[in-house]
Amino acid sequence: LQLAFNQTAAQELDKKLSWQISAGLNLRKLTLNEIKEFVPSISSEVTSGYYLPDEHQIDNRKLAESIVKHAQIAGVEFHLGSQVSEIIVEQNKAIGIIANGERYLANKIINAAGSWASLFSLSNFPKQILPEIKPVRGQMLAVKANPKTLSYTLHSGHIYLVPRFDGRVIIGSTTEHVGYDKNVTINGLESLSKEAKKIIPELANASLVSTWAGLRPASIDLLPVLGEHNQLPGLIFATGHYRNGILLAPVTINLLSKLVITGKTDELLLPFSPNRFVSTAKAS
Repeated sequence: LQLAFNQTAAQELDKKLSWQISAGLNLRKLTLNEIKEFVPSISSEVTSGYYLPDEHQIDNRKLAESIVKHAQIAGVEFHLGSQVSEIIVEQNKAIGIIANGERYLANKIINAAGSWASLFSLSNFPKQILPEIKPVRGQMLAVKANPKTLSYTLHSGHIYLVPRFDGRVIIGSTTEHVGYDKNVTINGLESLSKEAKKIIPELANASLVSTWAGLRPASIDLLPVLGEHNQLPGLIFATGHYRNGILLAPVTINLLSKLVITGKTDELLLPFSPNRFVSTAKAS
């Protein structure tokens, strides 16, 4: 459920979802009374909203565990705790990496380092060609509430409430430009709690289970950075997904695996090419 709490927010929500309606996707607008049928505990301050029955949620931690397990079954080797410090460049081509002082050579290097994607050094090559990726902190918290409190994912602006099968409700998230600081702050948790109680007032009585923070990888134009660098063959980027990493992971994997296997760039990758930043890097 996408929610609006005033007329301005309702108009912004109409505009935001209009492309989905025109594309024929399954959603419908709801009145407050209709929203209450879905979520009886919803605040009476909600003015309108949309129901998107084809949208789903996934537990990102369990997804990551599953991917690792299936990758290991397929023969992938993981070197946990190995910090990559350098991308090896020879004859203007990326040929490997250096991690914990050891050289690892490969035909293709995929930089999927998220918020850390632009921190590597490049041997014998100007580092400025790496697209600039900056971390944006998002604080979150989980509470234990009455199981009947919430059974639908709720969105209001940048705040979302996600019910889990184990009875937790995930509340997220802040958007903070504080560098690589992953600390959880009182101000951040207070802002999340305030917005959560605005949506579901009875969450004021929920018990706190856990808090954490993550760093979203944001490019200069807030669009993903995907594909091979034209000045450095062999180096492929898969980063800059910002707030939509889990959502865009399947299509990213599909397109980049085709690039690695065939050497051909799908036209869907072109708007997100790392080469769009080359002129900016030269100018700076």
